[in-house]
Amino acid sequence: MHPLAKTQPISQQERLISIDIIRGIALLGILFVNFPQYTSIYNQAVPAFYTGIDSYLRLFYDLFVQTKFYTIFSFLFGWGFFIFMKRAEQRQDRIYLRFSRRMIVLLLIGLLHEHFWFGDILHDYALLGLGLFLFYRIPAELTARWALFISSLFIGGQVFNLLAVFSDQNNPFPWLGAPEVSILAMFLWGMATGKALIFERVEIWMQFLRKVQLGGLLLTIPGWVGILYLFNQPASILNDYLRYLYVNLTAIPLALCYLATLTKLLTHPNFFKLLRPVGYVGQMALTNYLIQTVIGMSLVQLLHFQDEIPLSSTFLLTWVIFSVQVLISRSWLKKHRYGPLEYLWRSLTYGRLQPNSHRSNA
Repeated sequence: MHPLAKTQPISQQERLISIDIIRGIALLGILFVNFPQYTSIYNQAVPAFYTGIDSYLRLFYDLFVQTKFYTIFSFLFGWGFFIFMKRAEQRQDRIYLRFSRRMIVLLLIGLLHEHFWFGDILHDYALLGLGLFLFYRIPAELTARWALFISSLFIGGQVFNLLAVFSDQNNPFPWLGAPEVSILAMFLWGMATGKALIFERVEIWMQFLRKVQLGGLLLTIPGWVGILYLFNQPASILNDYLRYLYVNLTAIPLALCYLATLTKLLTHPNFFKLLRPVGYVGQMALTNYLIQTVIGMSLVQLLHFQDEIPLSSTFLLTWVIFSVQVLISRSWLKKHRYGPLEYLWRSLTYGRLQPNSHRSNA
């Protein structure tokens, strides 16, 4: 029997853990991308071009990592928004007030984080998250159509930017290619997934997930071609900008392909068991995201990487940091329901201290 052969369907509780696993994988990808940029806090002239093994590692990042994982994180945020609102509504809670408070707290955390790290995404999530109210009550299919429309705008924005470069003309729609557009699109893809109960009923969505895999991969190919072409071109600011545009072109399609692939693979018990430890990190996503900044920036200073940081070094250190986060998260969650910052976020959202010990009654 194949090692990943399905022996027994996973439970609904395990399906929720699968989402934590995907969230943990997204945090790993975000750390891969963020770590090399931590030096920019101390040195604004960080080299944009790499040589030797670092150049191939940069190529790997551009093809498979860069922009792919904050988009997955955004997708899960959109899914989480729908689940939060649905559960609050079932409790007959004031759903719009409650979620607004949740976003205000997240905004404050994000602004504090941005004070130390310019690459913070939490404040964008908080501000854009408030706009999700407009899509909460519309059907899953219509939500997906909005997601497709906004995704098309973002991809079109990269195309407009490329045409502007090659024609030496100004782009009349520069805002279309902004990262915030892709974040909103992925929010809506996540919401549509929640409404359609795809994670809860993976088996009946298998054919659809295969189409997402194939479609996402096909739409990624033009960007990959551009990235590979530029790999052998002379290093220049213009070529680096073109590479940035090609990378953005692949962001949403490849992220959706990854999501579909992981969703399918995690229905296999052996694969689920293999990746289960990653779910501990995902369950404490807010805490671990902020801790990554603290650890990464501290290591940059301790190892004197302020002037230059080899990409191969950050690659190896990322694995070490993430492994430590797995161990710490698992240890913490043996005694607590939520991570430290998740507990703070939840308590401030509800305006009272929440039970956090496994011994506490809900």
